[in-house]
Amino acid sequence: MSKWEMVRLGDVANFRRGSFPQPYGNREWYDGDGAMPFVQVADVGDDMALVPDTKQKISKIAQPKSVFVPTGTVIITLQGSIGRVAITQYDCYVDRTLAIFESFKIPIDKTYFAYQLQKKFAIEKLIARGITIKTITKEEFASFEIPLPPLHVQQKIADTLGSAKSLIEKRKAQIEKLDLLVKSQFIEMFGDPVTNPKGWEVKRLGEACNIITGNTPPRADKENYGNYIEWIKSDNINTPNTYLTKATEHISKQGFTKCRYVEKDSILMTCIAGSVSCIGNIAIADRRISFNQQINAIVSNSNHHLFLYWMLLLSKPYIQSTVSMSLKGILSKSKLSELEFIFPPYSTQTNFADFVERVEEYKAKSNKSLELMELNYKSLMQKCLVR
Repeated sequence: MSKWEMVRLGDVANFRRGSFPQPYGNREWYDGDGAMPFVQVADVGDDMALVPDTKQKISKIAQPKSVFVPTGTVIITLQGSIGRVAITQYDCYVDRTLAIFESFKIPIDKTYFAYQLQKKFAIEKLIARGITIKTITKEEFASFEIPLPPLHVQQKIADTLGSAKSLIEKRKAQIEKLDLLVKSQFIEMFGDPVTNPKGWEVKRLGEACNIITGNTPPRADKENYGNYIEWIKSDNINTPNTYLTKATEHISKQGFTKCRYVEKDSILMTCIAGSVSCIGNIAIADRRISFNQQINAIVSNSNHHLFLYWMLLLSKPYIQSTVSMSLKGILSKSKLSELEFIFPPYSTQTNFADFVERVEEYKAKSNKSLELMELNYKSLMQKCLVR
């Protein structure tokens, strides 16, 4: 197999950094009529796509003094989360922490080029300059090399990887629709859990369930930590996942006597976080686990855990609305206990849970299929992009 020519980015592409409207913080530079998306590092995902709607917008006043990027432009992050690549799906303006490939000096397939950029950073695991914020200078970036086959080979690789990625995105969309299906079934059976249009019995959560706050066994005694039981943190409670992800840290047998734990089918909720947006994140425990003080566990023998999960999930905005701004990021056990929720008869909850279990079974199979597709995609990238 012949080696592909290695080319320096500075020799084949014309690029420049974006810019940040000045003076920073002047509201005239942001939002307003005619404002356009302003892409920052956080808006670039790991899947070579931008978020559908950027948090920051650039006003008409700032646009002439900012860097405009048309649809279909390759961009890459050079600071913070370095090496995230995207091809813009909409016209936008770009922050100075990103590089924009404005044009190419030789024929290049932009999609292939974006894939190679992404692979370059993944392989090299570049250690950029800077202590608190990682960054790469324009000169360093221009010296990076990527393999460049003939144009027709680039196009074939881009099409192959694009087709594989498209299948992955379709499978993800199918899984998301399963959650929408369950949500629709909940609303049909119970109505909105906050407004309670069907008039179900309402109780305080602390009255219907046992609420347990987690804790941290003293770290001064290293013998408290080992491999006896998982120690769950907020990172393991991801709303897109119905069940807890695996913990990276475990409690020892000695530490188990000092920790708080719950059994399978308990619901864990993030109640202390750096942002109110994370308060109310929930997941179901499908095994016995221990957990830290940022989390409250909700345990009930008289209500079905799958009903409770979906009821709390759909009530998240209501839960967050009760968090005091003076205590931003904290929902105490006592406050959570006082919140009122609907509690239909157990038989009705069970009917809903039976439906959820069927959907979850299909969802589990779809997730396994997705994992295999993603592994195959990574293998395909390795074969296609490395020469």
